[in-house]
Amino acid sequence: MKTAAIAGLSILLLALFFECCPSSASEGPAGAPSPGVVSTAPAEAPTAVAPEAPAPTDTPVSHASATPSMPALEVRPGRTYLRGEWFFVLGEVVNNTDYWHESVKIVGSYYDANGSLVGTNFDYTELHNVAPHDAGVFEMGAELGSAASEVASCELQVQGRVTDDRPYAHLSVTVSNEYESRGWYHLVGEVTNSGDVDCESVKIVVGYYDAEGNVVGVDFDYTDVDPVPAGGKSPFDTGLEDIPSFEQYKVWVEGRPVRG
Repeated sequence: MKTAAIAGLSILLLALFFECCPSSASEGPAGAPSPGVVSTAPAEAPTAVAPEAPAPTDTPVSHASATPSMPALEVRPGRTYLRGEWFFVLGEVVNNTDYWHESVKIVGSYYDANGSLVGTNFDYTELHNVAPHDAGVFEMGAELGSAASEVASCELQVQGRVTDDRPYAHLSVTVSNEYESRGWYHLVGEVTNSGDVDCESVKIVVGYYDAEGNVVGVDFDYTDVDPVPAGGKSPFDTGLEDIPSFEQYKVWVEGRPVRG
């Protein structure tokens, strides 16, 4: 990929003391960091990661107060939960700029009630490229041992790179059926490739949102046909286990053209 010389860097801090709301800071010039503060803490049933782990423990969520201006990349934390010795944070990163961002990375620092750092972890948005004025969802899990149940606050930082490279623009996704079976929530549909080249590694990303717009579930899968031929299509079936109650979902698709 061809990457622009300008790097978009945005740092958001997330402090959790059992109350929710995003916070942001002024957007700087292109390539400059945009600091902000927001917060979250443990809160609900899981989307399962660690095998043979005990059932998740619900915990409350909190956010710091917001400022009037917006950062270039804005973290909006959603549901958090415990599963055994794992602490999970779900959310989305909103791209408030007119530029595509790639490799959007979220870094979490986890603190106990005394303010002592008990662990850290990082992950990326499920979408490699986050479009202008759109969002990329994430689910980040940190294995913290016995300290997982002691997490009282979490600070999140986010950074990503502005890019001139554009993802393949000829993919579209439709959902034709949705159902729940044996604790799994399924979305069934098709991805259509309307372009003139085959497209491989076609990924479907789903974000589930509650009535307040918080991310409560994140899922992804790949098309059954790979690559998806030019002018062709492929079915898919995503499945998310133990999903909590949600109000709506959003679906994204991305893939890369086959070269040569």
